[in-house]
Amino acid sequence: MLGPRLLTRLQYFFFGADFSGGLRTAVAILLPAAVGAQIGQFDLGLTMATGAVCVSVTDTPGPGAHRRNGLLAALGRWRH
Repeated sequence: MLGPRLLTRLQYFFFGADFSGGLRTAVAILLPAAVGAQIGQFDLGLTMATGAVCVSVTDTPGPGAHRRNGLLAALGRWRH
């Protein structure tokens, strides 16, 4: 049986920001490839999933302007 302390730690883990952010990133990467495979456009879905991986690396916490600039730089469209 799990102790109350372990249950509390598990609850903090599953309902914390790190887990939800990781889950959001995983869905954003896997969903385009899965949808593309279902509609017969796996190559397009895989390309979109690869783009999601590249952009997710720059999706860091911070001020909105810095986040926007980081995401645009990952897309190769940032201009100063």
